Amino acid sequence: MEVWFCSIGDRGSLHVDLLTSRVTGADHDRPPRRQVRKELFTLRLWRPARWRRRHHCRTAATPPLRCSQPPPTHNVNTTPRRSADRSMLIGWLNVQSLTNKTFIVNDLITERSLDVFALTETWHTDSNDVRLRLATPDGYAMVDAARQDGRGGGVAVIYRKHLRCSGMSLPPLTTFEAVCVSLTTSSGPIVLLNVYRPGSTRPSTSFYDELASVLELLVVHSCPVIIGGDINIHVHDPNDPDARRLGQLLADFQAVQHVTSATHRCGGTLDL
Repeated sequence: MEVWFCSIGDRGSLHVDLLTSRVTGADHDRPPRRQVRKELFTLRLWRPARWRRRHHCRTAATPPLRCSQPPPTHNVNTTPRRSADRSMLIGWLNVQSLTNKTFIVNDLITERSLDVFALTETWHTDSNDVRLRLATPDGYAMVDAARQDGRGGGVAVIYRKHLRCSGMSLPPLTTFEAVCVSLTTSSGPIVLLNVYRPGSTRPSTSFYDELASVLELLVVHSCPVIIGGDINIHVHDPNDPDARRLGQLLADFQAVQHVTSATHRCGGTLDL
């Protein structure tokens, strides 16, 4: 690997030296030294082989840095807070009808520089609903699933256009609404599932069966899977039988609940 470092030289040879010193040390009961761990981390062995080969080709084409050149400086007030190659900013909102909130949603996405914004309870009627178009800022696109019968419901995902998006088919659902997409970023694909379960009734056995069938489809993807939305189950209450059942289902699929604070104006965590 042809990578240059101004104060050490060829990092490829440094990798060999560090690994050799670790093997010949013959002390397998202690973790590697910090410098060894840092060098191993730069290999990014958790990345797919295809990504590592592509990254190596880009790195090999980069001219080496010279010690005589000072490192570039950045103004902390102008440097972006995050790299689009390494992170995404995703938001979720139960909007409870877009009718009088289209410009609020549009401004929220723009002001917070969201890459993806998932909406539940949009109350839109079809994909050509003008409210969805008004809520989508310039440079963004949208996918949705409108409620087929009755009033309310509806889910949508608004995303930056540079993210390649493809819709993912889901089995027929009767107990909750959902839209699922695969988004391809420069650092790899992610799968995003946006869910809305009406809170007018308790979750039935059919709800858990349908949710399990969806999760079974998603776990086969070798990429991060992000699930969120308004599930209307009091997941903050350890004594709630529905919260325990939902928690066990998510644990069976090795899913982790990252929302720990209240998500409802009256308190309580009702969202994933």
